[in-house]
Amino acid sequence: MGTIDFNSLLTELLSQAKEIAVSTFKDYKKQAADDAEGLISGIKPKLEKWTLQLAKGDLSKDDLEFLILGEKELVEMKALKQLGIGLIKLDELKNKILKSTLDSIVNKI
Repeated sequence: MGTIDFNSLLTELLSQAKEIAVSTFKDYKKQAADDAEGLISGIKPKLEKWTLQLAKGDLSKDDLEFLILGEKELVEMKALKQLGIGLIKLDELKNKILKSTLDSIVNKI
């Protein structure tokens, strides 16, 4: 098991999150990209910790999934919310981004 370049992984996660958000809310690309970046940046310390724990075998994939998806309720997408985007749509977007984040981390380990 090699070492994890977390900065490289973070760059990938940010890029994926922005792509998902922009493709979901085409009419609000800037706000969607900003909120997606805020989501990933807001949980960065946790993602780094959990990624290292997964790489060391201290955390299972199921544990990681539980932790990452549990962040959905804690993060806000302020710019999109201010535009009047409904909570259901915002939750769907957060789910897509967090599941993509989970898949990317697991695939790197």
